[in-house]
Amino acid sequence: MTLKDIVRWIQEHLGPINKLPSWANELLSGFLCVGIAHGPTSLVGMPLLTFPLALILSELYEHYADPYGYNPQDVVERVRGVVFIMVIGAWRAYHI
Repeated sequence: MTLKDIVRWIQEHLGPINKLPSWANELLSGFLCVGIAHGPTSLVGMPLLTFPLALILSELYEHYADPYGYNPQDVVERVRGVVFIMVIGAWRAYHI
């Protein structure tokens, strides 16, 4: 069983998320990349690296773990999710 097989199995068992349009799935994936990246960067005290790490995770996923193959449009939608969270974070920091 490869990494792609494991990811395919997980994706098949996500329930209602599978019924969303592709762009919404990838947008949520961008949010997930930010969440996953935030954990280790917060632990080491370098939260400014969250977004670069999220973009790197997105590319790594697309190249090595996506069971459906590389699709540049998926990367674009996922990066939009990362940037959306980045903009919200910047807005909150500016208005607090």
